[in-house]
Amino acid sequence: MASVYFPADAGEDLRGIGDPSVTTEILRLACSELRPPPAQTVLEGTIAGESGMWWRRAVPLRLLDAQERFDLDDVDEFRIQACDYVLVYRLATNDEAINYEISRDTLIVVRVVHNSEMVPLLTRR
Repeated sequence: MASVYFPADAGEDLRGIGDPSVTTEILRLACSELRPPPAQTVLEGTIAGESGMWWRRAVPLRLLDAQERFDLDDVDEFRIQACDYVLVYRLATNDEAINYEISRDTLIVVRVVHNSEMVPLLTRR
């Protein structure tokens, strides 16, 4: 399992979520399920036009089946959920490894974005 580092911008994204339980769930997922390079699935993949930049929906593998059966007509009792967010990440650069005192194989979470912000990242060329 690779270690994970959240620089300032990603930390701000997490604080902006506003729900500590959702933030905790996203952090747990990042530390336990991020991998380089990810598979190309509905859960994770490569960002279009960005070599070495990946994305991962904040849905734990154990909940993937339930997430795929999600019905848009269901009433959503939760205002904010981890599954509403996506982690954008990559391997640490040599400079980051030195500056942050981390291993070169550490995964850097560049941003934590809402699902609605992912469409441009997935479709740009």
